[in-house]
Amino acid sequence: MPLIVGIIALAGVIATASVAYFNTRRQLRSTHILKIAEMRQSWISELRNTMASFQSFGVSPDIDHRKRREFYEAGTKLELMMNPLDEDYDVLIKSVSK
Repeated sequence: MPLIVGIIALAGVIATASVAYFNTRRQLRSTHILKIAEMRQSWISELRNTMASFQSFGVSPDIDHRKRREFYEAGTKLELMMNPLDEDYDVLIKSVSK
């Protein structure tokens, strides 16, 4: 009888540990996915701000030397933020380089 109780207790401990392990892994995976989504959203916002800055220079008729430097910095930043593996990368680079 004590052997059966011991086996049942051991099975309960193993089951509890297994459930805790799988729950921890699932929570870590969810946290990882949420962090990546947060970083991606931050990247998208920064890309949009840089694109807006770059385009605003494009519609300015005359810009001084300091502004021209900011224009080229914005263009370079756009190139660095874009994904070279994206199928539209070449078209975007050509558009920024004009």
